[in-house]
Amino acid sequence: MSDTRVPMTPAEAREYEAPIRRQLWLGLAGFVALVVVLIIIGMETRYRTALGEPQPSVALDAGLSQVVQDLAPLPDRLRRINVHTEGEDGAQPFYQVSMVDPEGRTFYQVAFQADTIEVVRGGTRDGTPINFEVDLEVDEAGRVSGGYRQDRAIHAERYQAVLSSLVRQALVAHQTFSVMTIPPVPEGEWTREELNRSWDRIID
Repeated sequence: MSDTRVPMTPAEAREYEAPIRRQLWLGLAGFVALVVVLIIIGMETRYRTALGEPQPSVALDAGLSQVVQDLAPLPDRLRRINVHTEGEDGAQPFYQVSMVDPEGRTFYQVAFQADTIEVVRGGTRDGTPINFEVDLEVDEAGRVSGGYRQDRAIHAERYQAVLSSLVRQALVAHQTFSVMTIPPVPEGEWTREELNRSWDRIID
């Protein structure tokens, strides 16, 4: 039947329905294509997000465990070592290493200017800092298990070498700091004249 309610022959009906069927198939094909594109975009986004999140690594754990054990004895309260890249938003970038106790408090922290340690060489990120976001758990035997943020602008072995160097330098710096003795300093509020006299005695 047509919209004028005049009976149609089968051939006329097929000719009448052909554009409608074509539009339905085109619409269905467009919908399927859109769903496929959205799925691909979602998977790509998840993949790229995962690249920026810390991931476990047995190889990195083994290398850092050796570094930590070589510098034993460790501080009794050391339970975590965090390594982060700071100052990426225009400030002078640096690598910060923090030592954390069982209560989650940082008891020692040291920073290294990025370009005095290592930066990315070549490519669009030439001269920029390595992206470190590393959280290491350290057990009483000095074994390390951690999560590591990948930086695919630098070779994996170089990343491991720089990270190991940062952890080693931080542990050595803490050991050096621990054996230093700071003489007691008189407490109280000091006037400008008293401060000047104290410096005059030292300088003279």
